[in-house]
Amino acid sequence: MVVAEERFFASQKLLPALVLLFFVAAALFSSGFHHFDEHYQIIEFARYFIHQDQAELLPWEYGARLRPALQPILAAAIMKVFPFNPWLQASIIQLFSALFLFYALSRFIANSDRNQTLITHKNMLWAAALFYIIPYMAARFSAEVFGLSWLLLALSSSEKKSYISTGLFFGLAVVVRLQLAFFILGWFLWLFIIHKNNLQTLAKLAAGAAIAFATGILADRIFYGEWTLTLWNYFEVNVLQNKSAEYGTHALLYYFSIPMQMGLLSVLNAALLLASLWFFIKNPKHPLTWSLIPFVAGHLMVAHKEMRFLFPAIFFMPFMLFHVIQPLSGKPIFKVMLGLLFIINMPVLMWKTFTPANPQPLAWKAVHELNPQVQEVYTIEDKEDFLRHQAGLHMPFYQQKIKLQPVSSEQLNLLQPGSIVINATSPRNDFTEVKEITPRWQSTLMDKWHIPSDNKRWKLYIKQK
Repeated sequence: MVVAEERFFASQKLLPALVLLFFVAAALFSSGFHHFDEHYQIIEFARYFIHQDQAELLPWEYGARLRPALQPILAAAIMKVFPFNPWLQASIIQLFSALFLFYALSRFIANSDRNQTLITHKNMLWAAALFYIIPYMAARFSAEVFGLSWLLLALSSSEKKSYISTGLFFGLAVVVRLQLAFFILGWFLWLFIIHKNNLQTLAKLAAGAAIAFATGILADRIFYGEWTLTLWNYFEVNVLQNKSAEYGTHALLYYFSIPMQMGLLSVLNAALLLASLWFFIKNPKHPLTWSLIPFVAGHLMVAHKEMRFLFPAIFFMPFMLFHVIQPLSGKPIFKVMLGLLFIINMPVLMWKTFTPANPQPLAWKAVHELNPQVQEVYTIEDKEDFLRHQAGLHMPFYQQKIKLQPVSSEQLNLLQPGSIVINATSPRNDFTEVKEITPRWQSTLMDKWHIPSDNKRWKLYIKQK
């Protein structure tokens, strides 16, 4: 490598420390959730498991026994160990997610050169972990990310030929997120077709997986109070009954078209997509080729599509990008590529790391800080309706006993003086803004970077006399 590249990748500790710093920062500042399921089907389930009240406010998945209990039980354990306010508990849970993924990634990178899993220069792998979406993803205590951590541990164990551990970690990944079976099926085929392993390996994998599934079943029994198979329940409802299609269907190429509709981000996304395609073409016998293609193909066949479903695949894409450009190291084009990636990636990385993922929890924090005794808060029923942005559901973890009442613009006259309204803009002249939801320094960053309006600037307004 030339001197500049040696300096960039020289330190054995600097880049891992920088990745850890961004993971922790995202856990602390990227508050809220990426998708409603991350909150309603994990955090609210955990809250109910502890308090055993307001069961009627849980989403329908609880009664259908669709949510694997391992994550809610873990979240409940963290809440019991740290009996603080809900916003601090949520930050601790996100911090756990980030640290767990960091640990799994460190094990994956540590064992990456045993069979040249990706590239031999470990610091380039650490640099790939600073792609804009990775720290943001690390902070999400979702099934997709939690399952990804188990995948990384499984791949690390497989490189050391510790196949009982590999089976255990793969099994836990499926227990957490059933769709990861597509990834594991591809890896399994690679192991026996390309790697040509024997039946003894299969027995070890099966033994580890059996422990994982038994753990999942026991967790479900503890959480729901009855024996149930959440994996089967999920498959039956969302696949056999096609319940998931009720939440919207998308075209076959949705996962490829949406990343190309994100402005400047489309440049980074296009680089990831093209590098991944080139990686697959040039490495047809690679375990990631065999694993990720079935994983993506399986999601393409499902009518209901969301980008979060592909988080485990998206996570590997920056590493494949660095694998593709590594042969160019020492050439001028390599410096140009690194420079362009840095210039485009850094502002987005800062944005995704240091601004809220979702403003709803911050709104309830502002309400409690304004008036801890309030029992009722209002939101205006129009296109900016705050209740609609909560998926129409109650958030007892944050709201506690506070009722959120939707009102029309005409009904504002009926509100008593001192009534609190959550809205993006002032309802009328007789309402005074008293608190902005997003901390001022984060709002300033969002304004400077022209963050799109999907992160609403909700504010609290009080009706005057």
